[in-house]
Amino acid sequence: MRRLVPVTVEKGVIIPLQNVFEEQSTGFSNYNAGTLRVEKRFSQGLSFLSTYTYGKAMSDNPGWRGGGQGLSSAGAQNILNLKAEKGRADLDHTHRFTVASVYELPFGKNFHGIAKHALAGWATDAIIQLQSGLPMTPQFSGDVASMGTNQALRPDLVCNPNLARGEQTVDRFFNTSCLVQQTPFRYGTSGRAVITGPGTIGVDLAARKNFAFLSEKVKAQFRAEFFNAVNHTNWNPPGKQLGNSSLGRITSARDPRIVQFGLKLGF
Repeated sequence: MRRLVPVTVEKGVIIPLQNVFEEQSTGFSNYNAGTLRVEKRFSQGLSFLSTYTYGKAMSDNPGWRGGGQGLSSAGAQNILNLKAEKGRADLDHTHRFTVASVYELPFGKNFHGIAKHALAGWATDAIIQLQSGLPMTPQFSGDVASMGTNQALRPDLVCNPNLARGEQTVDRFFNTSCLVQQTPFRYGTSGRAVITGPGTIGVDLAARKNFAFLSEKVKAQFRAEFFNAVNHTNWNPPGKQLGNSSLGRITSARDPRIVQFGLKLGF
């Protein structure tokens, strides 16, 4: 979304000419990446697929009212300088590593009676996902420059706001002092998507056991599933709007470990 009648700048001060807007479905994007894939096809009860991707997705349009991490924005800061909107796309993960595996446990196959029913036929499934964070765009809260579009204006960027992992905390995930309010208000020097949000560590595990009754006519499967099995805290993105007390602070997290059980009958 952009102004149909744009703003002008007099002595560095933004002056809106008319509060009329136009919506366009246009934009630029590209994606470049290198991928490593290791696969073991099913044999001796085991199969797995592992991939690693190093890539970069770029665009000059964060999507409908986007601003990184799915938080709302008002589109381009300056429609007369759309080149300044080029940055990492909302879906960009620089690093992504995944593993998916199935393993049919070998023990118990030669057992008999109760021992065989209890110990044989177990299998495990695993899905592991490690990925770096999504990009975020620093913005002001509200229509601070009277541009008619909330959160379109970006601050000045005076240093790299991204902290080393060992320096990141929930109260200071990125260096907020790198974002400076310009006086008087003008188009900020910060680009789009200059902040990288929290990464993700996901480990989902499952154990399943197959049973057969009445000469194989009735079959059952018991499953125990553990989502976020290691109970790792995956943080939601920190606040990115100047003027809010949550700037640079993380205030919530995604789901902790979830355990569920299931039983399926087939006949």
